[in-house]
Amino acid sequence: GILLCGGATLQQVALQYTTASKTSFLTATYLLMVPVIGLFFGQVLRLNHIFGVILAMAGVYFISITETLDIGYGDFLVLLCAVCYAAHIILLNYLTQRFPPVTLSSGQFMVVGICNLILAFFFETVSISSILSSWWPILYTGILSTGVAYTLQAVGQKYLPATEATMLLSLEMVFGGLCGVLFLNESFTGKQLIGILCMTAGVFLAQIPSRTILPLKK
Repeated sequence: GILLCGGATLQQVALQYTTASKTSFLTATYLLMVPVIGLFFGQVLRLNHIFGVILAMAGVYFISITETLDIGYGDFLVLLCAVCYAAHIILLNYLTQRFPPVTLSSGQFMVVGICNLILAFFFETVSISSILSSWWPILYTGILSTGVAYTLQAVGQKYLPATEATMLLSLEMVFGGLCGVLFLNESFTGKQLIGILCMTAGVFLAQIPSRTILPLKK
């Protein structure tokens, strides 16, 4: 819950200081972090994981980056957010093998809620009128983006290695782009289409059995 709170809060604060496209790309660096962190928890790194991650990161770059990629204050916060998300994925993979995923999700949501409530009173002006005026986005993000999505993630990670789960989670960028086309009359550029193909290929490549690179089997 603390890691999830850290990731989500850092990302939202960072958006005040950097662009959405750079935030998308830098958040997706958890694709690179999870396989490396996983090695310290005894998880294996396979050849298909390496090529899949490289393809997916290239796809994220083509989809999201439209300006110069320099690192400012907001970008640094996003990188810290990616570290939190990477650690959250690894820890969730460990805990879902030992506790019921739905119960685990309920507990982490309670922790996130308490932490953010405390932060709100310290850093923001909380009023009933501002909460009521934002009821629709609060309900949507609370029920669907948080409640449903993170619960499904916990259930899925019970049956899937962390690296492969990370690859599948990265497809949120592809689905986000498709929703923009379907509901907001947006269009894809040629560069973004290349990115979608790279990400999709990377995700499928990560599912193909291949030999272990690290740690080496005895």
